[in-house]
Amino acid sequence: MTSTGQEGESACAITDVVKKAPPKVFNLKIVGESMEGSKISASATVTGGTEGSSRVQWYKASSSEFKNEHELEALTPSRVSKTFRIPLGAVGYYIVAKFTPVAPDGEVGEPAYATSDGLVETLPPSLNFLTVTGEFSEGQILTASYGYIGGHEGNSLYSWHLHEAEDDEGTPLSEATGLLQYCVTKEAVGKFVSFKCTPVRDDDIVGEARSFIGKDRVTPGMPTLLSLEVTGDAIEGTTMFASKRYWGGEEGDTMFRWILTNSDGTEKEIEGATSSSYTLKCNDIGFYISVLCKPVRNDGVDGSLVSTEAIGPIIPGPPTCQSLELAGSMVEGGRLTFHAVYTGGLRGSCIQEWFRLHDDGHKDKLTADECLDLDLADIDCRIELMYTPVREDGVHGLPRSVTSDTILPGEPKGVNLILPECFEDNEISPIKTYFGGKEGTGKYTWFRNKEKLDNLEFDLVAESSEVVGETLKYKPSLNDVSSYLILYWVPTRRDGKVGDPLMAISDDPVMAAFPSVSDVHLEQKSSDVYCGLGIYYGGYEGLSLYRWYRESSDGTRLHIDGADSVTYEVTDADYSCRLLFILLFVQMG
Repeated sequence: MTSTGQEGESACAITDVVKKAPPKVFNLKIVGESMEGSKISASATVTGGTEGSSRVQWYKASSSEFKNEHELEALTPSRVSKTFRIPLGAVGYYIVAKFTPVAPDGEVGEPAYATSDGLVETLPPSLNFLTVTGEFSEGQILTASYGYIGGHEGNSLYSWHLHEAEDDEGTPLSEATGLLQYCVTKEAVGKFVSFKCTPVRDDDIVGEARSFIGKDRVTPGMPTLLSLEVTGDAIEGTTMFASKRYWGGEEGDTMFRWILTNSDGTEKEIEGATSSSYTLKCNDIGFYISVLCKPVRNDGVDGSLVSTEAIGPIIPGPPTCQSLELAGSMVEGGRLTFHAVYTGGLRGSCIQEWFRLHDDGHKDKLTADECLDLDLADIDCRIELMYTPVREDGVHGLPRSVTSDTILPGEPKGVNLILPECFEDNEISPIKTYFGGKEGTGKYTWFRNKEKLDNLEFDLVAESSEVVGETLKYKPSLNDVSSYLILYWVPTRRDGKVGDPLMAISDDPVMAAFPSVSDVHLEQKSSDVYCGLGIYYGGYEGLSLYRWYRESSDGTRLHIDGADSVTYEVTDADYSCRLLFILLFVQMG
C-alpha cells in the first residue's frame, strides 16, 4: 500500500513450526549449612519445565571452581528429591549440585551446576540416636544400636549397667563391657538394664555419652531344669543324690519325688521322700529307683516336670551300723539303752556288748543285754557299747562303738531304814540301804519315847522325845527298857552332799534283859547280925525273895522259918551250923 493509500498485490513468507524452548535453569544455588550431617537443598528457577520434574545429583569436589563433571565424585544418583544430608565422606570437600531441568513432557534441558560456598566441616563426635532392642527377660539377648556422627568413628565405649531404681547410677556389668549385646543373667532379675555409649572419633576426641534404660524391670525366665541326674550306687544304705542345674530366676521350693519301679514296670512313689537326696532302705531291695523333679521359682511359678532314668536293681548292702547312740541317764541308778540304725538286708541277731572303762585304760566286760543298769562300781568310769551288725544269713559287719560321758554319782538318799528288835545292853545296828555314790559319814540321832509315835516328823519327835545317842550304833540301857527307840538318819555322800533324812521307830519297846544275880555274899553287920547282899541285873527289880538256911555238919539244910528279909540275927539254934543265904531276884513285871 502506498502512502496515498493504493494497495498493491500481496505476498507472504512461512517459517518452520515454532518449537517450545527447552527447559532452562536460572539462579541455581545450594541452601543450607556445609556441615557433616546437615540437610541441604538445591533451589533454582526453571523455565520451559517444572522444578518438581527436574532432577538433582550431588557430588563432592576438591575445588570450588567447577571445570567439568569428570572431576567430580558422585555422592548420590540423579533423583527428583532436591534435599540431601551431607555424609561423612564429604567432609573436607565442596558440595556440588547438578540440576537437570525436565519439562512435563520429559524433555531434558542443559544441566546447571552450583558449588557450596565452603568446604564441608566435621561435627564433634556425638550420637544422633541410641536404642536397645530385645526382651528384658532372663536369658534373652539385648542388642544396642546407635547412630554416630562427628567424623570417622574410633573406638567408642560401650557399657551395660544394672539399676535398682531408674534414677540411680547403676552397677556396671563387667562381663558385657565393650559389647553391643548382653545376655540377661539371673543377677539382673528385678532390676533395670541400661546401655551407655560414649562416642569416640578416630583422633581420640570423646563426645558426650548417652544412655538408654529399659522401661521395665527384668523379669525372671521360666523355671527350667537344664540337667537332672541321679548319682550314687544302687546299694542299700547308700544315699542317692538328685543333681540338677536350675535356670529361671531365684529358685524356690523345687519339688522332688523319688520313684521305685519293680521288674514289671509298676511304679510307686516313696512316701516322705521329697528332698534332693534319699537313702536306700531294706524295703527298696530289688527295685529300680528314679527321681521326678519339678523346678519351682521363688514366686511359686513352676516349670515342666523332668524325670531321670531308673537305675538298679537295688542290692543289699553289707550289714552296717549307720549310727549308734546311747540313750538314758548317765547317772548311778540310771539305765542305758541304745539306738542303732541298721542297713544291709534283713537284720539278724546283732551283738551288743557293754564295757566299763577305767581311767587307767583297762576295761571290764559287763553284759550282753540290750540295756545296762548303772551301779556304784560305774561311778567315775565311762561305759562303752560295742555293737556288731549281723545280717539274717549270719554275715557279720564291722563293729561300731560308742562311749558315754563319765558316770556321775546319784543324789544321796536313804532307800530304807529299819530298827531290829531292841534288848537291854544289846547293841543295835540299824538295817539301812544307802544310794548315791560312795557313802560318807552320815548324821545319826537316837531318840527315846514312852509312846509309839505314828507321825515321825522331826520337829514333833524332837519335841516329845529324849535324845539318847548320836552314832550309827546304839546300846540300850536300863533307862530305855519299855521305851520305843527312834533313829533319825541324814544320808551323806562322801563329798559332803546330803540327802533327805529318814526316820524309823522300833516295832516294840526295848525289852529288859533276862533277870540274873551275881556276887551274892554275906556281910556281918555285928556279932550276931548278918546281911545278905547281891547284884541284880535284868530290867527293873521287882519284889525279890530272900531265904535263910541252916546247914548242919553232915550237910543237912534246914529252912529257917520266918527268916525272909535281907538281914538275919543269929539264934542259939544256929550254933555249930553254917548259914546259907539264897537271893531270888524277881523282875518287875
